[in-house]
Amino acid sequence: MSKYILIPDSFKGSLSSEEICGILGREIRTLEPEAEICSIPVADGGEGTVDAFLAALGGCEPQLPSHAGANLRIGNDNAFLIQVISQCLPYIGYPRSLNALRCVNDAAQAAR
Repeated sequence: MSKYILIPDSFKGSLSSEEICGILGREIRTLEPEAEICSIPVADGGEGTVDAFLAALGGCEPQLPSHAGANLRIGNDNAFLIQVISQCLPYIGYPRSLNALRCVNDAAQAAR
């Protein structure tokens, strides 16, 4: 049995890193059904990365809405920012993730 580690970045404007992991995993499974696959979606330092770091730091909630708002203004949507936070959840924990989600939702409401 082979082992695969998938660590893709997003394809800006078309696929998120999570979607790419899903596609690659499915294709590997068609060729090798018993393969062991570890998927680790990542960001390369582009949009959404600052939000992830601020959420991970904790105590940065005053800055997070302005960064989330800036991301919304450059074309990222609320769903994208929620995906960024979701990817950080195992590392930053549930309470900080909830705080980050609240900040992103506040920024999205303010942008309307």
